[in-house]
Amino acid sequence: MSQLTAVVTFEANDGREDELAELLARMHEVAIEDDGCDLYSVLRVDDEPRSFVLVEYYRDGDALKTHQRNPELRRLGAAMGDLVASMSIRLGRCAAGDAAVRA
Repeated sequence: MSQLTAVVTFEANDGREDELAELLARMHEVAIEDDGCDLYSVLRVDDEPRSFVLVEYYRDGDALKTHQRNPELRRLGAAMGDLVASMSIRLGRCAAGDAAVRA
C-alpha cells in the first residue's frame, strides 16, 4: 500500500511571506514528531518568494488523522489566517518514485 501523500500550496499575503515561512517551520517541528508522519517538507519557491509548497507523507490514513487532530498544529494552523492569500490541498498516493521513510 502506498503512503498517503499531501501536497499543499500556499501564497502568502504581500509582505507576510517571512512570517509564513517561520510559521511553516514551526509546524514542521511539531508535525514530524507525529507517529506515522514520514515526511513533512516545506519548499519556498525561489522565483516566487510568496509561494510555498508543503509535501507530506503519511504511513496511512490513521497517521493522517493523528496529524489532523494534533492540538498544537491546529493552534498554529489557526494563526495562518492573516498570513495566507490562498491555499490548495491535494491528497493522493505516491504513484512512482521513492517513498519517504523515517528510521
